[in-house]
Amino acid sequence: MIVQRPLVRLVASLAAAVLAVALLYLWQPGWFAAPSSAQPPPQHTAPPTPTPAPKAPALAYLGQERRVDNIAVTPISVTYTHGNGTQQANHGDIYAIVTVLFVNHSGHDWVLSPNFNCILPLCSFYLVDSLGEKNPPVAFDPFRTRLRAVILQDNGRQQGSVTFEVPEHDVVAHTLQFEYYPSPVFDANNVRTWLLVPPPKHGR
Repeated sequence: MIVQRPLVRLVASLAAAVLAVALLYLWQPGWFAAPSSAQPPPQHTAPPTPTPAPKAPALAYLGQERRVDNIAVTPISVTYTHGNGTQQANHGDIYAIVTVLFVNHSGHDWVLSPNFNCILPLCSFYLVDSLGEKNPPVAFDPFRTRLRAVILQDNGRQQGSVTFEVPEHDVVAHTLQFEYYPSPVFDANNVRTWLLVPPPKHGR
């Protein structure tokens, strides 16, 4: 059988090309790898700035006004008594009668509801002692000055008292704190606090 020379040359050329490709694949396999998708350089982002925790409001003192939704609240004074002929405080305790002033600056009617006969922990007023007790109001009203439940119109005001029974040693130590919760049912974390002593006189 006689094979034409051009065909032989073609076969030889193809064989040489295949051999060359095989040798390149062995020597430089990376040339035949599929191109990888380009990756962006790593981004060095600054760590997020932590949000500072809200600071607790400064403790107020007797006679200092605090506002809650444009309602001004001011404990005016505190009087202490062991009771009278019909009602006496427990041994070692004393009644603290706190006189409070409410003034409505909201621009509309506002309901003042002292809720003296409250069920714990749904009271609006407490007196906190050094034992960690939050003492609710009691019904004792020896001076007949008790706060009344009323609707205060804009710029309306009422001043009245709230009575608590607390350890007597806290009166001497000046550690009693008066707390007012505007909405104890719906927002138990919203509270205003006063130390039941006059503000310190700086520079004296």
